[in-house]
Amino acid sequence: MKENKKSDVKLRVPFRVVGQVIKGKLQGTRLGFPTANIILPISGKSGIYIGKVRHQENTYSAAIYIGSDEKILEAHLLDFSGQIYNQKIEVVVQKKIRDVQDFLNYDELIQKIQQDVEAVKKHYSSAKNKK
Repeated sequence: MKENKKSDVKLRVPFRVVGQVIKGKLQGTRLGFPTANIILPISGKSGIYIGKVRHQENTYSAAIYIGSDEKILEAHLLDFSGQIYNQKIEVVVQKKIRDVQDFLNYDELIQKIQQDVEAVKKHYSSAKNKK
């Protein structure tokens, strides 16, 4: 299993991007982590990030994957279910949590994504407790 490794550093964290949700390859959905995909206006640095996604009047914590080859940002919204294809979202990419890496199989990839989701939850939980 390969995650995108090519890096074209132009966007710097933190950054905000607004875009229309497009249909991707549905790999995240097959793995149990559906994503809202938007096209980046310019390439970003590939990696896994913590962020927030605003859709209509709601804001969701998100685990975000940026792959620079395709200029696509994929956001897994926590505590969200539904279809938002062709709808506008705002994504705020706040903090990089790891680099993109290769996995020997889907089980390893799923385990790592679960850890990424937990890192997002922990980040926002600790941020709430500091207020």
